Amino acid sequence: YAVVRSAERRAAALVFLVKMSSDVGRFWTTHVAEPVRDIAHELYGVPRPILDSATAAASRDSFHRSLEAFAREVLAGTDTATVEAAAAQAARGSMETVNHIFERDSRRPLNGLLRGELPRTLLLQIQHLKVLLEEQVEYADQTLKRNDFTLQIMAVVPALLLGFVMLTFLRALYQRVRTSSPRGPIEDIRRELVTIQRMLNRAAGAPSAGSAALTKYEASPMDVATAGELVFRVMRLRAAGQRWLRGWLRSDVLQDARELLDSGRLSALQRAQIANSLLRRLDNSNPFFHHW
Repeated sequence: YAVVRSAERRAAALVFLVKMSSDVGRFWTTHVAEPVRDIAHELYGVPRPILDSATAAASRDSFHRSLEAFAREVLAGTDTATVEAAAAQAARGSMETVNHIFERDSRRPLNGLLRGELPRTLLLQIQHLKVLLEEQVEYADQTLKRNDFTLQIMAVVPALLLGFVMLTFLRALYQRVRTSSPRGPIEDIRRELVTIQRMLNRAAGAPSAGSAALTKYEASPMDVATAGELVFRVMRLRAAGQRWLRGWLRSDVLQDARELLDSGRLSALQRAQIANSLLRRLDNSNPFFHHW
């Protein structure tokens, strides 16, 4: 029984892998390969319309000539002004003469079919439908041509979103691999800055013990242990900033870290303000531009 269950599980796993590979291949073809190929063809290739504009124009001109010839023939017995007016309208695509003759001959279909102009009017109406259909195809082709690039960009959007999610996941995994902190390296840098700021704020509030016996140049707002811890934390901040940050934020952290240790020129309050400024800049940073 156990052997049978194991074989069933292996078969189910194989079917799942085959289906997953098929789905991934179909997704890649639909949302990456075909849209990118069509976008490249749109940018660098020569578009091939469904219906050539010259063909549609030739069909339209032929239809107008047929209408004009029909109007001149069926109105041959009337005055010249009426013939010329009807021919001019027909040359512009007017179906007025054709409709009038069709209504007249359709009242007596057999007579119109055998002795009248009913077959010719039917053929002209069919030709009119052909011209209208070609015009609509030409319009649809122009619409698709104008919007094809947008449609292909929309087809790429799911792949871009999936790529963004995968990039974010790989970036988080990369950070986890390179650091042992559960919070992540950027949170460690932020936490280090908060601790440094608190230490400097506390030092700015009250002088250390025994400072009354020293001159103002020798007195320090920190005791030796606190100053040593501050130096250790600032050096750790510099190492983390050099490893994880980039761009102007990395330069700012490395530059201001030196000023955080400059107790000769800056007071503890001024250095606390520098740490606060660094903390604000870190909060306003962009994770995809300013740190790994």
